[in-house]
Amino acid sequence: MTQKISGINTGAIKFNDKFFLMAVKIKVEDSTCNTYYMQLSVMLDFIILMRDRAHKAIKKLQDKGEIYKAKIIAEHEKLAMNIPAFEEEELQQPNQANLITSITPKFDDERCTLMVMLQNENILSLNIADIQAEFFILAVQQALSATNDTETLKQIASILDFLILYFVDLSDLSYLNYKEINHQPWKQSLFTQHFAVLYSFEKEQGEEILAGAVIKTNAQPDTEEAKNLIKRIALLVPELRDIVEKRHLAQTFMKLIPADQTQVLTLDECMRPLYEFCLETQKTL
Repeated sequence: MTQKISGINTGAIKFNDKFFLMAVKIKVEDSTCNTYYMQLSVMLDFIILMRDRAHKAIKKLQDKGEIYKAKIIAEHEKLAMNIPAFEEEELQQPNQANLITSITPKFDDERCTLMVMLQNENILSLNIADIQAEFFILAVQQALSATNDTETLKQIASILDFLILYFVDLSDLSYLNYKEINHQPWKQSLFTQHFAVLYSFEKEQGEEILAGAVIKTNAQPDTEEAKNLIKRIALLVPELRDIVEKRHLAQTFMKLIPADQTQVLTLDECMRPLYEFCLETQKTL
């Protein structure tokens, strides 16, 4: 049975003074309350999903104006009046059976149905309206801010606007050594464009391309947003960061890989354009 969330509370749990779990207490329409727990990876999925739904609500607000704005305000007021209180034990002794292991949304025009898999193998079905998404994001952000875990907060902020699909060692083009990062199709579908990305490094004479990546993002090519994103990735991927620490990063390059937003590209559909882009670009260095 799918239930609509009528109230939510969040509390960050720390271990060794670092973020450990996000406790989420949910109140549904029949006033039943239950507390669940998200590790960092699941929480990131939830934030990315809610950001996408909140963005859709903003678009509808621009189209529908004051009537839709009033609807959003009324929903937020309702959620604020129905925030369930935590019991002390829920934050001090998390119930492992209620650990969320994965989330999978089913999308509708103005809402999504979130299938939540628990550690105890139970499955929840939650109805989340787009006009609730911003409230949920703020609830998670406030709980995270209260941890004062600056390192984790920076990490979260740096990886919300893109997905790395592949990292590729391009030092030897006769054999492409790659690392695949798997993402569920629903998560990939939230980002609009595929890009091949290249990193060139200084050598004694000129430059050479040593690494590349295939990513998905909503950033537009050749914008400051995209350029900053690519440089950020260089510090996030361990294999790439190792090169950056030893060699001076000279230039970055990106090229659109034509594909539909909902299309999940195969290995060949990612590697071939990256390889060809590398050959083309290396000739210009």
